Amino acid sequence: MSYSIAGTQRLLRVEARSTVYVVLLSLVSAAAVLVDLAACVIVFGTNFIPDLLAPRQFAWSNVLTQIGYLQWSALALVIWAAWAFFDRGSQAAKFTALHIGLALATCILQWFGHGVFGNAKLDLILALAIGLGLTFNRMEASWLAARLGVNRCRDAMIVALLLRLFLSDRQETALLLLSPEFRASLHASELNVMTEARAVAATSGDVACFTKLVCRQAGKPFAVDEFKTDELVATGRTTPADIVALTLPTGPEARTSFSRWWRS
Repeated sequence: MSYSIAGTQRLLRVEARSTVYVVLLSLVSAAAVLVDLAACVIVFGTNFIPDLLAPRQFAWSNVLTQIGYLQWSALALVIWAAWAFFDRGSQAAKFTALHIGLALATCILQWFGHGVFGNAKLDLILALAIGLGLTFNRMEASWLAARLGVNRCRDAMIVALLLRLFLSDRQETALLLLSPEFRASLHASELNVMTEARAVAATSGDVACFTKLVCRQAGKPFAVDEFKTDELVATGRTTPADIVALTLPTGPEARTSFSRWWRS
């Protein structure tokens, strides 16, 4: 989204006379969005659009719980900003400033919604990737390159980004290649899912699964959407008691209270 907005804005300023081209580009982008939505409805069913419009809780606290994840993109942002400041008169710097600024703003805006996680950063990561590519290509414009040399600054940029990538404890790809224990744990998890799926398949009626893959593997319908029910409660549209009444049997239950038994 931010790429389309930034690109259209630059076209309107740089190619002010190309109004037809700008309008055509906007129409093509809008058509692509509609085609994508139609494809999702075909693949996921007619409930896809209503689910997009389902109630959702919005709060500053949601942003605060996610803002720390920007650390993964901070180094790229600093490298780009160091170049863009000294090359701020170029079209490349102006475009990437607009693109990255919009992407960061939309990322934070999406984080106001409850249950929005790292996928909100996709646009920002794309914008920073474009910014880093232009930084690498136009390194000679930076203040540091004028003193250390263009090639040295490019080498330092690559080394810094590689170190940020590798200096992380989350290295599932490396563990998959290097750790037999990690591979064994994945196999054990797969067997556990298959075992649970067989148990669920043998259960009559609808079943609510914490891990949705289990119910899907068992051939059970998607009967309970915990995320949607949580949002209904968080936004005040319903109460926990109402949700319990919808998801649990309403027949007689065994009373395990000793004090209730004593009073009776």
